[in-house]
Amino acid sequence: MEKCLIMNIEDQRTLKEINKRKLRVDGQIVGDKIGDINIFNTDDPDLIPRVRLTENRRLLWSVLFYLPEPNATVIVPNIHEDVTFFNLLESIFNQRAPWGDDEGKYKADTLNVYNEISDNTTTRVLKKVRPEYTLSNVLTSFRCPIKHGLPTFIIVISGGKYENENLEDYVEYVLEVFYQNFNWIYDST
Repeated sequence: MEKCLIMNIEDQRTLKEINKRKLRVDGQIVGDKIGDINIFNTDDPDLIPRVRLTENRRLLWSVLFYLPEPNATVIVPNIHEDVTFFNLLESIFNQRAPWGDDEGKYKADTLNVYNEISDNTTTRVLKKVRPEYTLSNVLTSFRCPIKHGLPTFIIVISGGKYENENLEDYVEYVLEVFYQNFNWIYDST
């Protein structure tokens, strides 16, 4: 006998809106209809709520941010999909960061946000998220992956040591892959 999934009306409406957006959900093919809202369950639903729908049919997400320099993660629940990343960073860092940001480096206008997306090959693609982009823009247009119910981003200090060193390593990696696969030169002479 086939397993029957029973969802309440709110979950059905949320899933319908998610499917309209054709999001990149870990373990799913982009564009395939998702039939079970539980794929968006988080590890601790009491602290980190699963995506849900507002009365005007917009989504609220819990979002994970990784900050490599202090090796910290921040999970922000109930982010409206129409909020810009600049406004989101302002709300997260309106006070000094709890990990000892003595110099006050973590401010909305001194940070860059990235997300790593897959291009369906072994190549990693880092996409810089512009401050004016909304969460909805990034989830739909750039296909930011959603893992364990959470869109995930990296926050670094703009022009800081981590961003410069790691982006340099990333560019070297991409060039290495390019040159390994490069086997033809066009000569116009």
